Amino acid sequence: MKNIFPLLIIISLITTIHLTAQEDAEQGLLENYDEIIDKSNNYEDYKVVKKLQLKNFRRNLAQELEQLDTEISELEKSLKDEKNKIADLQNQLENTQNKLQKTTSERDQIFLFGSPMSKDVYQTTMWGIIGALIILLILLLIKFKANNNTTNEAKKQLNSVEKEFEDYKRKALEKQQKLGRELQDQKNLVNKLKGNKQ
Repeated sequence: MKNIFPLLIIISLITTIHLTAQEDAEQGLLENYDEIIDKSNNYEDYKVVKKLQLKNFRRNLAQELEQLDTEISELEKSLKDEKNKIADLQNQLENTQNKLQKTTSERDQIFLFGSPMSKDVYQTTMWGIIGALIILLILLLIKFKANNNTTNEAKKQLNSVEKEFEDYKRKALEKQQKLGRELQDQKNLVNKLKGNKQ
């Protein structure tokens, strides 16, 4: 866009210069024609003009036409060059816009596991994964708490059973010791009775 503005200024300047030169040439030819008419003689309704003046006028007119043709050719060439420049600039602008669009598209994409996705999809996916992990963590904590409660209950029951077993062992040992003493007492009594009999 910045390059097009100077080109438009150049084209308008060339057109202005051309129009000014053309007006000057037309005024020169008109003055020359007026001078020929003024200096010519009158004969009835006719004007008598010298051949030399007509030849000079014709030569000036031919030069002016040649000069105008040259200017027109130069202006057409210049205009063609400017059109080519404008077309090139438009192509450059289009290429730049395509590159900008491609860069913007690439900037707005993230590659996840080798596949491109937009940032919105990426954010949604990541928040979905984070949400799923949080839900999984909560479920695992609930499961852990339930299992921990079960384990604590099992430990309490085991401790109770072990305590009962220890009480049972102690009572059984006391009973066995009591029975052993009674047996020994009975053996001693039997031995004493046998010893008294003899």
